[in-house]
Amino acid sequence: MNRHIVPALALAAACTTVGACSTNQDTGDNPATGVSASPTVDKGPVDPHTTVVDDTAAPQGYSMDSINQMIQDQEAENPGINQDMVSMAQEVTADPAECAALTPTGVTYISKIVQNPDAIAARDFTNESTDATLSVAVSSDPQLLNHPRDVSVCESITRTHAGGSTSYTAAPMELRVDGADSVTAAEVTLTQSSSPLSGDNGSVSRIAYVEIDGATYTVSDSPEVAPEEFTRMVQAQAEKIRQR
Repeated sequence: MNRHIVPALALAAACTTVGACSTNQDTGDNPATGVSASPTVDKGPVDPHTTVVDDTAAPQGYSMDSINQMIQDQEAENPGINQDMVSMAQEVTADPAECAALTPTGVTYISKIVQNPDAIAARDFTNESTDATLSVAVSSDPQLLNHPRDVSVCESITRTHAGGSTSYTAAPMELRVDGADSVTAAEVTLTQSSSPLSGDNGSVSRIAYVEIDGATYTVSDSPEVAPEEFTRMVQAQAEKIRQR
């Protein structure tokens, strides 16, 4: 979802985000498993719409947009356009196929939200002066943010869409998240693209998938985002869920 989701919403055209493949890393205190041993408190199920990060999590110089609200506004202005996005998302494929969820396009997220409005909430944080974008999505249904656990099959990924194809390589990234049941994170390098919207060859982005309290969330960024901004956003979303 990063910076390319906005032109997709505005123009209803094929839009691409810097997709990512990641390596699963359990985190925590247990040296054998990495899973944190913390007390379990039943807080009830996670509501994505009340637990997704808000503008208080925005890094300095960034503004926030609600992707859910943008989708609603777009449908009101152009009835039927979101269904077109769903159809477009179905045309996006990846090789290996199991890596498709880890190389998302803007229309991929739009399709998920349109079809599951209560189960997923998404936000974009954008710095207009640098084009840096952080994207966050939280889901109460893990299947909506499903991702391969064996990311070795995703070391090299080719994504095909209406605008052509895009190729990536991925490397594991160490990332610890307090209270998480599972953390999957990677640095992803764009190696070749037939579309300028995908970014520049050699550009590096980051993505993380975190499972916590029965929910799953993902944070991704554009190459312009500083690594510490990405890490702080991942931690901020975990804290928002834990403190609900």
